[in-house]
Amino acid sequence: MEAVVFIFLIVIAIVTLWIVAIRDIVRSKFIQPNNMILFLLLVIFMPFIGTLIYFLIGSSYKASDQ
Repeated sequence: MEAVVFIFLIVIAIVTLWIVAIRDIVRSKFIQPNNMILFLLLVIFMPFIGTLIYFLIGSSYKASDQ
């Protein structure tokens, strides 16, 4: 029973990160607009790996707020 609760919590954490990534992609401005579409497709079609890639390298593709 404890394993089920643990797995449930992991799934909730992954889904939460996935939703946060999608929200961040949609709200952010990117240097090139095609990068937003690329990251959005990556996160939607490959949720776990796409979210990790976005959080690791996505910020370097965003436009600065200057």
